[in-house]
Amino acid sequence: MKTTKSVSGDGKKYLPAPLLLTPKEASVALGRTLEELREMRAKNVGPTFHRLGGRLIRYSASGITECIRTTAHPRH
Repeated sequence: MKTTKSVSGDGKKYLPAPLLLTPKEASVALGRTLEELREMRAKNVGPTFHRLGGRLIRYSASGITECIRTTAHPRH
């Protein structure tokens, strides 16, 4: 596996953050349920998502970050 240089200055090597998140990972990051994410996809609102093949859904990490940044009142 490819590692990156330490940005924390502790000398340890870390893997980069994933660019695509599963719906479960996205729901945790956003503080939403999986059902809420499904509803958001159906209404074409919320974070950017990608349909990879038939039913495989992934959310872009940048889309999750942008959604968190622009949400006025995020749920916790």
